[in-house]
Amino acid sequence: MGERRIFLRGEIDISTAPEVRQRLEPILVASDDDVVVDCCGLSFIDSSGVALLTNALRALESQGRRLRVTNADRTVEQILEVLGLAEPLHVNDRPCLPPDDDHGRK
Repeated sequence: MGERRIFLRGEIDISTAPEVRQRLEPILVASDDDVVVDCCGLSFIDSSGVALLTNALRALESQGRRLRVTNADRTVEQILEVLGLAEPLHVNDRPCLPPDDDHGRK
């Protein structure tokens, strides 16, 4: 299983959430991959954007898949932390890398 990435830019609010949902939905159903929401350039998220992320999270978890939010700026990260969503959304977590075959020796 791999990862599919969607990039979010600007603001996600009640006026832009429907467009973001239209971009996200095909990624949710197109494969069995986990989804990475890359927030590099996302400057604002309101309750509409948060609802979009939590709905995507629920849909993916019901299929045994994972949603990970990366590159969130401090403001977006704090909003998700206050709402108790930073951990479930794996906000700014680094992906687990497999250990070196040579255990770091060269």
